[in-house]
Amino acid sequence: MQALRRRWWKIIFVPKVQIARNIYWSCGLIALVGILAYSNSLSNAFIFDDLNYIIRNGLIHNPWDWISLIRVNPHRVLTTWTFALNYAMAGLDPRLYHAVNILIHVACAWLVRWLVMLLSDNPEFGLWSALLFVSHPLQSMAVDQITQRYAEMGAFFYLLSLALYCKGRLFSSSGFIVASILAASLGIFCRETVITLPLAVMLCETFFINKRSSYSLSIPRWFVMAAFLGLGLGVLAIYSFNIGNVLGVHIPSESHEGEVITSSAYFLTQFRVILIYLRLMFWPWRLNFDYDMHLSYHLTDPWVLAGVYVVIVLLYFAYVCRKNYPYVSFAIGWFFITLLVESSIIPIDYVIAEYRLYLPLFGFCLGVVAVLNKLLSNLKLFRAVMTSVVVIFTIMTWQRNMVYKDDLTLWTDTVTKSPYKYRPYSDLAAAYIQRSDYENARKYLTLALQFKPDDYTSMLNLAQLDTITGHWQQAIEVNQKAIDQHPSTSAYNNLGTAYSKIGNWPKARDCYLMALELDRHIQYFLIVGLNLGESYYRNGQLKEAENIYLRMIKVYPDEVKVYDDLMNFYLNTFQWSKAVNFSPRILSLKNNDPEQLMKMAQRLEGMGFDDLARKFTDRANSFNHSYVDPNLYYVKY
Repeated sequence: MQALRRRWWKIIFVPKVQIARNIYWSCGLIALVGILAYSNSLSNAFIFDDLNYIIRNGLIHNPWDWISLIRVNPHRVLTTWTFALNYAMAGLDPRLYHAVNILIHVACAWLVRWLVMLLSDNPEFGLWSALLFVSHPLQSMAVDQITQRYAEMGAFFYLLSLALYCKGRLFSSSGFIVASILAASLGIFCRETVITLPLAVMLCETFFINKRSSYSLSIPRWFVMAAFLGLGLGVLAIYSFNIGNVLGVHIPSESHEGEVITSSAYFLTQFRVILIYLRLMFWPWRLNFDYDMHLSYHLTDPWVLAGVYVVIVLLYFAYVCRKNYPYVSFAIGWFFITLLVESSIIPIDYVIAEYRLYLPLFGFCLGVVAVLNKLLSNLKLFRAVMTSVVVIFTIMTWQRNMVYKDDLTLWTDTVTKSPYKYRPYSDLAAAYIQRSDYENARKYLTLALQFKPDDYTSMLNLAQLDTITGHWQQAIEVNQKAIDQHPSTSAYNNLGTAYSKIGNWPKARDCYLMALELDRHIQYFLIVGLNLGESYYRNGQLKEAENIYLRMIKVYPDEVKVYDDLMNFYLNTFQWSKAVNFSPRILSLKNNDPEQLMKMAQRLEGMGFDDLARKFTDRANSFNHSYVDPNLYYVKY
């Protein structure tokens, strides 16, 4: 009787337990692979666009100041908001930013699994598609470069909307359909690729949903499709693609020096780009952060013809295989649909970028899994092959993360792969300047200017290098040349610094004022504002100096350097009562620098403020005892 009861318990409960365990096990395995693949990227530094969008961007310091966030990037404000949340929680510590990117990547992989499980009858497809997606080295650019969270979040809401739609259609749930439309609406404010979502919905309907769903929705299907088409038109309006004038667009190419992109040249070049994309998906070797790729202007270009031929063959193959091999046809259709915005006739200054494959890679993963499952009829052999591929991809991703460690490793790698492009040399020189390696900095700046003698960034870096190494007159001449070419905040700030080095503080002040005038949209840019405050002080404009420091504190309420400079200003101008009254605000900062606190303590001690000096010393000790100077009498006990 007890044996019968045990068998009855198994019949009722075991299948449900196994199903739940399978879901948790699959999602856990996907997360584990994603975390293993990118765990060594947590300590990576901010690079490239991260500097402008995060490091130097005072507009993301308040996550609830939506007006400022919209000014950063009005079309992608939702992703910008996540940067502001990161800043509110961790300041400029890159680890949390990277952790969020990895979490979003894993979440996208979970959505891949869910979507494939909805579209496929084979439970193996969802797991292996997600594992390929989360481990593929081609995704490293979108995950490792923090500002490419735009690509990640756009893909997240794209996949979420599509999965919710399929769930609603397959199980006749209007609630899921409404949720799908809401997810797509959020995706609009992450990335413009959401405009192709209606085509992706039609693709799923054609290959899978119409064949599997026998349910009808309480919401008419025409209304659902009209909603998605309306969302597409909304993206078109918000992002202002300006398709009506696309034939007359001429923009300088960032992918090859000296070329001007037109819509026709961009369209023809994309056939070559697609060949590279296909190669990178199947064989992600020699990944490159900044490709050097010239434009194609004629259809007779052999590589353009090859690209046209491959595209036609793929589309024909997708049509022929649509009944017997629907997953392959779906994968091909997905690839072209999700690339439609960035690989068409709408010119973009970069003709090629690896992060653009973040969403298209889903179709590739599903197609590869389906083909291998068909070829390898033995399930154990199929799992062994897929496991091997995932392990190899995870190791390759781990290695690729090391390239993104900092600007020095990134541009050193890029120089070897784009040796005839000026920008990698220029940015590598800037990395050496930051590390005070002026010999290598000058070497690479010289190479950059050989490829592009009038390169604006290289001129600014050369002027900065001349300023640092004491060639101040040369720095003034180079900065003035850069300003004549294009007035900018950086050029005026560098010129002001050069004038300050030769003691010409009135001209330095005028340069800093011009720098701020040109960059009003980012309010008081930290470096320029501090320089202006010092120049006011040197020119005897004490009230103006105090005002600029106080106004900067409103913009940068957590920036230690601003508080430190204001405190020094009060001490230098003998406004000791203000210095004493202001000191508690400095001591209360969470991100204080112990070494700077000790320097301030030494100054205060020298002026006779022993009690206040002790408070600064105690605050420094609370961070790190190694900063305490044992020779200071007020720390002897």
